[in-house]
Amino acid sequence: FQRRISEAEMDLPPGYTMSFGGEAEQRGDALAGLASKAGPLLVLMVATLVLSFNSFRYAGIVGLTGFLGVGLAIFGVWIFGYPLGFMAIVGTMGLVGLAINGTIVVLSALRADEEALAGDATAATETVIDSSRHILSTTFTTIGGFLPLILFGGTFWPPLATAFVGGVAGSAVIALITVPALFHWMNRPERTEDKAAGLPVAPALSPRYGRFARPGRLRL
Repeated sequence: FQRRISEAEMDLPPGYTMSFGGEAEQRGDALAGLASKAGPLLVLMVATLVLSFNSFRYAGIVGLTGFLGVGLAIFGVWIFGYPLGFMAIVGTMGLVGLAINGTIVVLSALRADEEALAGDATAATETVIDSSRHILSTTFTTIGGFLPLILFGGTFWPPLATAFVGGVAGSAVIALITVPALFHWMNRPERTEDKAAGLPVAPALSPRYGRFARPGRLRL
């Protein structure tokens, strides 16, 4: 309709203006409000993550999960066939904090395991398996809570619900697969402080799994 109006080159009488409302106006207002508050909120989020993990690298992994969660939320809205309207944007905005919870749980568990920090892949796998129960239970309960809105929410609530479902389901996969892989890459034995300094690294036998692992805690 806007295209046809512009092609018609219609001149309004003096004193008259034309504006378009509805879904397009709400989406524009939501994006404008998000842009005005995104800067301070982003700084606070980054500062909180850095202080919590005492590491910019781990905070970067959590931030990457939040960024990917936004894309997964939009993908969830698209795959269910809903437009990216006002409610979908609100759902995507609210999803970011929920999407990083699984990543924080996995990273905290991995950092608490000395052998996983030393680069033992088997120890890291066991730690992630232990954490998967909490992440999967939270994911399934969240999806189950939003299913009534998707099935019986009419036309108003399903875009918000599908954004949450897509983002939460995808972020669980990222937390259980991508995050441990990045953690292991960052803490592989070749990246120890002695190796970086050019000193010989003497491997020690891990008593837990019978594998060679670097003893001690690696701080990044």
